[in-house]
Amino acid sequence: MPSDLYIETKRMFYKLSKHERSTLLNELKTASREGKSKINVNRYIREIKEELSNSINDNYPKDINNSQLNLIILKAKNAGVDEKGVTELERLAYQGLIKWANEYGYLSEQDEDFAVDHLQKFIEIVKVEYNPKEKAVLFDKELLFLKKKCSDNFYSDYIVETFERLTGLSI
Repeated sequence: MPSDLYIETKRMFYKLSKHERSTLLNELKTASREGKSKINVNRYIREIKEELSNSINDNYPKDINNSQLNLIILKAKNAGVDEKGVTELERLAYQGLIKWANEYGYLSEQDEDFAVDHLQKFIEIVKVEYNPKEKAVLFDKELLFLKKKCSDNFYSDYIVETFERLTGLSI
């Protein structure tokens, strides 16, 4: 037997005009998708962080599995994670490669290319999905990160050049 609350809610819903009911249903669907996306992105953030932390060992370095990072990001996109969530995943991927390079003092050409790919995707999404104020804040954060992590490192020149070229900011 339906509860009194359910019966009252249903009665109030049908008192609304057809247009008001349609609007309400669309708002509920949107809220549901946004909530689901936020839950989903946290799952993939954990997966990326776990993959990156598995590559840093006290005894010896283990190469980062770039295919696995790309697979996690692809799974997130297929699960419906919004573009802002994908932005965070791309940022974590390229920063993880740079942090790994700082830990062990080198970055292979292939890893540098992967870092640049993730950085480019991050910047492209930010340019499209964020308003000018948000964009400026995000780019300033990345500028500080790159200044801190990439200064005087020969293996990160390409990464720095890409950031400067795509954002117009100078490191």
